[in-house]
Amino acid sequence: MVATRIELPDDRGLIAGFIFHPGQPAKRIGWPEIAQLAEVSRGGLAWLHFNLTDVRACEWLSKGGVLSEAAARFLLATDRRILLDRLGQGITGVLADLHHDFDLDPESLGVIRFVAEAGLVVSGRRHPLQAVDRLRREVLAGAVFGSPIALLAHLLDHLAQTFETLINDLGNQVDDIEDRILAGRFHQEGAGLGQARRLMSRLRRHLNAERRELSNIMSQLPDWCGESDAAELQRAVSRLDSFGRDLDLLYERGRFLQEEIASRLGEATNRNLYVLSIVTTIFLPMTLIVGLFGINVGGMPWLASPEGFWWVVLGMLVTAVVTFLVLHWRRLF
Repeated sequence: MVATRIELPDDRGLIAGFIFHPGQPAKRIGWPEIAQLAEVSRGGLAWLHFNLTDVRACEWLSKGGVLSEAAARFLLATDRRILLDRLGQGITGVLADLHHDFDLDPESLGVIRFVAEAGLVVSGRRHPLQAVDRLRREVLAGAVFGSPIALLAHLLDHLAQTFETLINDLGNQVDDIEDRILAGRFHQEGAGLGQARRLMSRLRRHLNAERRELSNIMSQLPDWCGESDAAELQRAVSRLDSFGRDLDLLYERGRFLQEEIASRLGEATNRNLYVLSIVTTIFLPMTLIVGLFGINVGGMPWLASPEGFWWVVLGMLVTAVVTFLVLHWRRLF
């Protein structure tokens, strides 16, 4: 029997590889082409996107010779802090994105790392992310980019779209919680609102950091960045900034609703304690009478009288009515 040889494509680790030339659709490349990246790109723009948990991808980034040692070390780092900075004539960055299987869990916020140089963008992630995958599918659909900044601007657009969807979902969730609180059904809303606020707080920290870092990098763009690239990047930054302000307002709404729940729970507790104190006050004289007649000593009245029990009951009822009238007269209820 002759064994059949099966050829399997070895794209593991390299999630996406594209070459952009002016006026031409993007050309998809794999591991064989990136081994001679300079010859393949020929003055165009190359975008390589890696899975940073793959051994082959990590080895290529550290030993491929395309990136500097500092740039490769930055891409392979595990620091999740949002960052945008200059590295020589390039830009390095860490941006927040949502996991592909995001389910409103605050821990499902991931990061994408990238290095952008003249004619080259290298990015990577350790978990499937939404925005960068949308950018990949946009390129497969025919999108063409002329510069690294244009590619990054579109990535920011997809990040803004991803955050917009999440913020809208959170807004609808907060609206539903607010309706139930105003309808008086607030006892079970604390947990749901707390989870939403936790997610908003985490997302807000990421967005505020991105807004701050993007504002700083606008004044430090490399020499190869043209005016049109700067304008497109500024547009993407402004869009992301607007969603950041929307998230700030939504976070404040959640805080006010949390205070409203606490206030209403406090009112309900005080009302219950007030009713309990009135009932206790009414029954206190009756309890005293029962305690007095419960002591087992001589001289107790009506011990030998068959009507003794009913006289005690009558005394208890009279004291209850008198206590009730006194409380009502003092306008305590």
